[in-house]
Amino acid sequence: MPKAPPPRRATFDGEEFILLSPDEYERLDASRRQVGAALARVRQVSHALGTARTALDAVDAVLADAGCACAGTGTCAVCRIRAARGGGP
Repeated sequence: MPKAPPPRRATFDGEEFILLSPDEYERLDASRRQVGAALARVRQVSHALGTARTALDAVDAVLADAGCACAGTGTCAVCRIRAARGGGP
């Protein structure tokens, strides 16, 4: 990939500006929109992950109080769910 050319600069009233062609501006604006859309998707996934973690915490709380029906052999539903959650039979 070729290296980008140095930006064209101009000074107006003592303040420096970067000059963009209309095509460069459109590409920059499109990139900004893409980043904004990606950020929105990340926020949605983050919210969904938080909801899933809350639900799994509730499952763990129920499992902590649930009695085992298989005497620790790992064949009942409670033991299988505990094992899947990493809590052992």
